[in-house]
Amino acid sequence: MSIAGKVIRLAYQRSDLRHHLIPLLKTATSVPGLVVGDILSASWGYGQTGVEFYQVTALKGKQMVELRQISSKPDPQKPNHVLPVPNSFTGPPLRKIPHQGVVRIDSVRRAFKWDGRSEYETPHPHKQSCSASSSVRCHSQKPPSKEP
Repeated sequence: MSIAGKVIRLAYQRSDLRHHLIPLLKTATSVPGLVVGDILSASWGYGQTGVEFYQVTALKGKQMVELRQISSKPDPQKPNHVLPVPNSFTGPPLRKIPHQGVVRIDSVRRAFKWDGRSEYETPHPHKQSCSASSSVRCHSQKPPSKEP
């Protein structure tokens, strides 16, 4: 049995130690700086700025995290700023190993733990709302076709 398994078993056998052991176990088995539910933001682009948000959906071992891209919505207080929409997954799971709290999505995008503030994004004419009643952006929409 793993050490984590032994600690869990001890925590349930000894209720007087439970409130000390469970937080310790969470710290010992988590990726440093990230926990399930954390939101990361990745800003990219030159000449135009795009923002993508990711949510940590699982911890895999002591080093790897599983992320999924989530949608964003316009910040009603700031023009051209977006906020993440937690649990509104738009992409498949990605498994990544963070380095000093930074997750490399690909060769041009790095995701950092979101600080809770809206992120600036250059307006894109093809990123319209999915429907008139929805304030969530539909990132899968294609730009309108140019007809002669």
